[in-house]
Amino acid sequence: MTNEQSHDFLERSSVFPSLTIDGPPVNPKGCVESGTGRAVFLASLGGGLIIVGLTLITYGLALAVMLIAAIIESIRQGRIRAAIRGSGIQVSERQFPEIDQCVQTFAQRLGLDHPPEVFIIESEMLNANAVRVGRKSMILLTDEIVYGALMTGHPQVLSFILGHEMGHIALNHMGTWRTWIKQINPRISRLDEFTVDRIAMKLVGKRGVAFQGVLMLTIGPHLLPFLNIPALKDQIEQVENDRNSAKSEKTLRLSHPLLIRRLARILND
Repeated sequence: MTNEQSHDFLERSSVFPSLTIDGPPVNPKGCVESGTGRAVFLASLGGGLIIVGLTLITYGLALAVMLIAAIIESIRQGRIRAAIRGSGIQVSERQFPEIDQCVQTFAQRLGLDHPPEVFIIESEMLNANAVRVGRKSMILLTDEIVYGALMTGHPQVLSFILGHEMGHIALNHMGTWRTWIKQINPRISRLDEFTVDRIAMKLVGKRGVAFQGVLMLTIGPHLLPFLNIPALKDQIEQVENDRNSAKSEKTLRLSHPLLIRRLARILND
């Protein structure tokens, strides 16, 4: 490829579909899954007792170690942010403005003081994550999940994914303490997933889009056109009626609910 051809290639741009969905404000706290408060309280109580116990047993040494670790981590956060910025494409008014506008709109509807920074990173995984780096909230989208959402034929599936991650940010699910107590009780993490699915569904305002969003994570975008929806709904009903479904999440200490159970919640919520 000549320099001129390379320049022409970089100057060309395809049309990216609009993702912005206007609507009324969404109260994140009003979407919290039942049982979350009790689970957080019990895990916090357990976490507090662990810290007190370790402090007493080690004559305060454990507390000093935790303080030093927190200082080291705060220093490391700056380097993590630099690594993210240096490894991915940052979404902005000039770069993927359709994604940026959707994030701006959702931030206003959720009452966020500042919209999160969004980066697209290369990965073969269908994944998106809300992360906290220092005081900054970020959303990391893999190129596969962006492409996959667009390939579903319903571009606003990507809006649902953004709304899901912004729900985590709105309720501070990535805070240090909550992150730790989720290790004590992973059920909190699973309840949080139901919560942010509900937030995202309210943001997009279409149950079908929300269903397609979770379905894409279940099977990927390429097989969606061949999926037998009535057969899938039968499977969803079977999974919901099987008491072992929810029990398996607990036994395996899963951080996320079974995807079929998430689909069931979207259909029936």
